[in-house]
Amino acid sequence: MEAPNPAVHLPSDALPPASLVERMVLELGIPSGPGTRVLEVGTGSGYTAALLAHMMGPGAVTSVEINPV
Repeated sequence: MEAPNPAVHLPSDALPPASLVERMVLELGIPSGPGTRVLEVGTGSGYTAALLAHMMGPGAVTSVEINPV
């Protein structure tokens, strides 16, 4: 039997609910609107970056991932 590959997982394994991402932004006091920039380190599936981009607006989110799997 082959050992499971820890780099392969279902996207839903680590996806926070949209309400949690919104709450994190509110709790951190991150303003939304023109001029606000957000850096997300550890993109993963890109789900959180997409939620942040939706909340912050076009061009406001930069997201980086070290493991391009």
